[in-house]
Amino acid sequence: MPPRARRSLELIPNEIARKMTFRKRKKSIYKKADELSKLCDIDVCLIIYEADQKKGREIQSETWPQDSAEFNRIFNKYKASRDIHVPGLKQNFDLSDFHNAAKKKDVDRKFEKMYQHGMIESTSFRRSN
Repeated sequence: MPPRARRSLELIPNEIARKMTFRKRKKSIYKKADELSKLCDIDVCLIIYEADQKKGREIQSETWPQDSAEFNRIFNKYKASRDIHVPGLKQNFDLSDFHNAAKKKDVDRKFEKMYQHGMIESTSFRRSN
């Protein structure tokens, strides 16, 4: 049997077909998350934003699991785990973490240049990680 042809990942131009595809794929990803959670005995949560092209409408979001207490427990566990640093373990970064780290590096670089040029007297500006 020949391999399947690759689908092109482009915006579906027909709005009705796009919404139907979104519903089908959303149902599929919920099923996959449930399977992953049960088979691997891990906590899984999803946040899905449904972008509606019509102006003036709020962007709708859905969460899984639908039980808000369970979702909040998993989400808070994730947020708490981000604050724990384990040597040798890769850290999770979101976009704001990336930008904050870049800003910190930029500020530290500027202070270092000021110190080298004698504009400040101490390197006590360095923050501990």
